[in-house]
Order: sequence, then C-alpha cells, then structure tokens
Amino acid sequence: MELSKRIQQSVLPKPVRTPYIAIKGLHLPSEQVSGDMYMWMLQQEHGARVVLMDVMGHGVSASLVGMYMHAFLQTLLPSLEDPRAMMSRLNSRLCELVHSGEREGDALYCTAICLGADALGKRVEYVNAGHPYGMMLEDGERVSELVSGGMPLGIDPAAVFDRGVFTYREQARIVLFTDGLFELFGSSPSVTADRIEQLLRDCSRADSDCFMAQLEAELSNIAYRPDDICVIVMDLKDGQSQNDQ
Repeated sequence: MELSKRIQQSVLPKPVRTPYIAIKGLHLPSEQVSGDMYMWMLQQEHGARVVLMDVMGHGVSASLVGMYMHAFLQTLLPSLEDPRAMMSRLNSRLCELVHSGEREGDALYCTAICLGADALGKRVEYVNAGHPYGMMLEDGERVSELVSGGMPLGIDPAAVFDRGVFTYREQARIVLFTDGLFELFGSSPSVTADRIEQLLRDCSRADSDCFMAQLEAELSNIAYRPDDICVIVMDLKDGQSQNDQ
C-alpha cells in the first residue's frame, strides 16, 4: 500500500509558474491511496490545460481506475485543444473499462472538470462532467461558477458535453476541487461555494499561496477526513505585473 501511495504521488504534476500562469495543487487522500487525480500541461508560457477527476469510491480500486485514466490523459493533453473532445474521449475510455471483462455490470463512474486557459487571449474554456462547480474570480471582482458540461463519465458512451467560456480583462483566479472539500464546510455544496468565494476575495490582492495557505489551515482542523480531497488553484495574469512572481 505504501508503494502504491508513492507511485500515485509521483505522477502528480509539480507546481508551475510563468509570467502569465501559476498552477498548484493539493492532494489529500482519505486513505493511503486515492481516486482523486489531477493533471496539467503548459502550452508555451501563456496557455495551460488542466483536468481534475474524482473516481467513485476510495482506496485501491478507485486509485487504480484513477491511474488508468491518468495514463490515458497523458496521451490526450498534448493533442486535444477542445475540452469537449477531451471529455468525450475520457468518457468513451471509461465506458469501455466499465463494460469490459470482469468489470461488466460494476457501478463505476467518474466526475471530472477539464479546462483550457489562454492568458494572452484572456479566455477560459471548460467542461464540467458532473463535478462540483469550480469557481473563477475575474479581475478581483466578479465570482463565477463553472457549471456547463454534462453527466459524469462512464455512464453513457453517447453522452454529449457542453462547453462553457469565460473572458476577463486583466487577471483571473480559478479554483477547482473535489467533493471531499464539502466535509470541511458542513457537507453542503452551497456553504462550500460561499466559503471558497470568501477565501478568493480575502486573497484577491495576494498570490495563490495565500489562498492555499488559508485553505490548508482550515483543513488542519479536521480530525477525520471521510473522503479524498483535491484542490487546484490557477492564476492567469497579463504577464506585466511581477509583484507575485
């Protein structure tokens, strides 16, 4: 089990930072291994693709499916630009796994959120497949939820996904998370959204380290985590201000 944990941790991406984009993640399994996985890839220094997945369940079975999907993602991220195409391919692959061999008839699905960001064009495209709504703070003022998409992956191979698009003027901060975070804020999606929005506003003039530090401080007060927790924070900047580099 300890080896599985080390392997899973080793494939998680390291934080990245350019004059235009900063991305960092937090991965807290409820057991030694987790069904929550994330992955990102820079496109030059001003673009990025990010995927966050949450496989149903906990422990070894969920982590194996998560690792399987993570390996598939490594082949998709460099080649697919449209998040709808990305989600459709992930859905098809998971449906194949569910309906193949010894997994036939098993209840298995995965929620996910996929986005592509262009800090030069100041544009974000995303698809949400049954996942907790991500949140985006635009220009330090308006907070929006990432709601567009479709059903979770692995249920219907013919599922169609809608794409959401956001634009902003100068900068944006995006927070993505799995439903394990609900436990921190009373098991309520609405209460969680309110708290995430407050943290975004409290740290709007600081870099993403401020947001993550405050969140980790609140997480440290939890004696028992019944679910895995993953959080991604991404900053999109105009490349001119160096104050938070």
